[in-house]
Amino acid sequence: MTATIVFTAWFLISAAAQYPDDSYTRIRRLGGSLANNFLIPNWKFFAPNPGIEDVVLLYRIRDSSSGIWSAWRRVLPEYRPSLLRSFISRESRLNKGVLDIYSTLQGLHDGLYEKEYIACRNLLHSFVKARIERPSGADMFQLMIAHSAGYEDKLLPRYDAVFKPRQFEEVM
Repeated sequence: MTATIVFTAWFLISAAAQYPDDSYTRIRRLGGSLANNFLIPNWKFFAPNPGIEDVVLLYRIRDSSSGIWSAWRRVLPEYRPSLLRSFISRESRLNKGVLDIYSTLQGLHDGLYEKEYIACRNLLHSFVKARIERPSGADMFQLMIAHSAGYEDKLLPRYDAVFKPRQFEEVM
């Protein structure tokens, strides 16, 4: 019974010490005096800027005979979150890879690293070309990066970057 009370109090104090609001600094100071934060760990449950948007990679294809572009489609399919996907998810690794490439592109966009920017852009185009099905008569495709609110249907996606159309044969 006593151990349950002690562990419950320890857990609640540890969780309260992680809250980013400044009104909980007294709890952090208490943790500092208790064996130099040994008894009250300094975990970060709350990120300073939590991820509230999904980065979505979209593409569209142009028909060579009519010149009409298709509707924008997702490169990577949507998937519903589940308890198992909280622990292991191949789909989230692909999305994270696309996000990393796009973050690198944003950092290289100032013109100082022209070769690196082109290499990352070509990597993104090659990734998409390998994953999409090219219909007969299609000659070009175009990429777009958008930010969406995940499964929140009321918020419209925010379009972040639209790349120039590329020939299918142009991408390595």
